[in-house]
Amino acid sequence: MFKKIVFSFFIITALSGMNLFAQSQSSAERRAGLAAKSKYFSIYVDSRADIYSILQKLNYQQFSMNPNFMASKNNDVKTILADTLDSIFLEVSDILDSHIYTFSGELKIVFTKDDIGEIYKFYFNKDFHERSFYIYEKNTVYISYSDMTLGMLAHEVAHAVISYYFGVPPPMKIQEVLAGYVEYHLRRKMGDLQ
Repeated sequence: MFKKIVFSFFIITALSGMNLFAQSQSSAERRAGLAAKSKYFSIYVDSRADIYSILQKLNYQQFSMNPNFMASKNNDVKTILADTLDSIFLEVSDILDSHIYTFSGELKIVFTKDDIGEIYKFYFNKDFHERSFYIYEKNTVYISYSDMTLGMLAHEVAHAVISYYFGVPPPMKIQEVLAGYVEYHLRRKMGDLQ
């Protein structure tokens, strides 16, 4: 009987911990509405952000040469955004040699670095002064529109790929080395190293 009670407590505790991430959102997250759905991501964008500007920051012209890039047929910016993100995901997967065909995550583009800090504080009750991060439990990448670069997004997508590929994410130091490698490799390929 005692074992059943302990086991039930463990299950309830585990499930309530998972619901912590599922039940609520910060105000910065609520300002980001669904802009596009790609094969691998649901993409949420802050209402103040310009999708065409996001595409420019992600150097989408480089990815439009990819044979999987479907948007060239209709020039819809939301479709181009979805195709660009899928191309980045596939590029990151190639760099890591970790191919995942069943991946489904979220990308939330909030307006500023302060919004990123607010979201991090909301979920982890800690101050955070970076421009992007990834939450494994939500399989969600958060990134600041104002500060976004292709390398930064590739770095966070690498965290998602690494976490999903291994099932149990490797230690953070290993993830950072691999994500940094992806960012460097992609920036070098795009001619973006200074």
